[in-house]
Amino acid sequence: GADKLRLQPDHPVTRMQLAVNELLSRDSVALDEVWDLLQAPPFGLPPSPIAIALFGLLLRECGSGFYYSDGVTSHSLDLTKLAQLIKEAMDGKVGKMLQRSSQEERRFCELVRGIFVPVEPALVYSTKAALDA
Repeated sequence: GADKLRLQPDHPVTRMQLAVNELLSRDSVALDEVWDLLQAPPFGLPPSPIAIALFGLLLRECGSGFYYSDGVTSHSLDLTKLAQLIKEAMDGKVGKMLQRSSQEERRFCELVRGIFVPVEPALVYSTKAALDA
């Protein structure tokens, strides 16, 4: 029963998933970088139909809640688009990024960060000392 569903830590697919998850833990990652990782030792996936299926399985969590970008625009990612991007990456096309936030969300965060610049501690103390005087 449940024993069959438990992940086997030494299984190659489990190790692939851990390596892919490490890349996906960043805010953005190039899809071709993920494919390069899977082609390199110790995994050595060749471009093949089974590799496409495995690549899709390893990226299945990206089919919902992720975005893809070409560096200029970003769009919500769905499973159909993810399958297309996987095929493109395996065909050698580069430049598509998987992202946890959209370009607009990133720009908004940069804007907010610019508005609320952290104040230097020395400035806070000197201002407090001036007010106490």
